[in-house]
Amino acid sequence: MTIPRTVLFLVFVLLLFVPQLAIKFWWLSGSKETTGIFYYKTRGDALDQFRESHSICYFIKGNDTIWFNATGSLRFKEGDSIRVRYQAGNPSDARVMSFRGYWGGTIIYGGLIFLVILVAFLNKGVFPTGLKIELPKKK
Repeated sequence: MTIPRTVLFLVFVLLLFVPQLAIKFWWLSGSKETTGIFYYKTRGDALDQFRESHSICYFIKGNDTIWFNATGSLRFKEGDSIRVRYQAGNPSDARVMSFRGYWGGTIIYGGLIFLVILVAFLNKGVFPTGLKIELPKKK
């Protein structure tokens, strides 16, 4: 059995994207939705070698206030109400439910992987035109 170059490219893309999407949907399926508050945006500890921007948010669950960090690229103002999803068994595992807050990292990291695969696919030295991969036949 031979595999054409384009099919091999599509297999690589699916093998790298499907697990990322499956993990995200699996996390969503076991989460609960609530309303939280966007507290403030910070640049991290001044002693950090690479100061990374992140947002501090919280929500109320029963009599507890659950604080969590979110991505720093959120465009909310201090005190804004936000949609939050959290895991019932671990409320501190919470995410801000906005496109940027939940899917942003997946798109960035998945996009980088896709670009590497695309450059390899377009580079004729890596996958020459007319390349066919032969799989061993079962005896």
